[in-house]
Amino acid sequence: MYVVKLNTVKPLSPVEERRVKLDRKQIGEHISCCWRDGFYYDAEIIDKRVEPTGEPSFYVHYTDLDRRLDEWVPGSRVDVDGEFPVKAPEAELSDHGSDTGERQTRGRKRTVAGLPAFLEEDEPMDAETLAFEKERLESTKVKNIQWIVFGRWEVDAWYYSPYPESLTRGQPWLLVCEWCLLYMRKARTFATHQRHCPHRAPVGGRLIYRK
Repeated sequence: MYVVKLNTVKPLSPVEERRVKLDRKQIGEHISCCWRDGFYYDAEIIDKRVEPTGEPSFYVHYTDLDRRLDEWVPGSRVDVDGEFPVKAPEAELSDHGSDTGERQTRGRKRTVAGLPAFLEEDEPMDAETLAFEKERLESTKVKNIQWIVFGRWEVDAWYYSPYPESLTRGQPWLLVCEWCLLYMRKARTFATHQRHCPHRAPVGGRLIYRK
């Protein structure tokens, strides 16, 4: 007599089930994402990656809001089960999570062609220029730097910055000398440069504006 042992499928834990749902999220898909004010907003996935911890994160664009608010968000800020109501962006969100009135920005309105409205409000572009603009917007839609350290200050980056990829790969910040504007990646190099930088005033020797 033979005994056949059937394989049993172990049910997933809530944490594992949530992870599976996050892994299935695709670029171009809309998700409900928690902003810094604690409310959830509709957002489009522009890019996705797996962090060194193994957790997924998403680069999102909040629907009907300016691109400067695009950011990388961890999976913990994504509502995968629709538990929380989605808030409509009645006014533009500030970087600190509060509304700033009815101020409009040029980049908020999108057109069917996929270009910001201000590009199509100007004189019509020829096919070659239009193709170049679309390619440029596509290649710069993900911010490569989240913030810069400028001397003693930390400054949030709003848009893509054309720094060399070797300096921005795998690191969300960049170090910039406040006197000569030299940029670098490593804190040790930055500290050494600050000790030996010959400038102790902003570069430039000609007065342009005076109140």
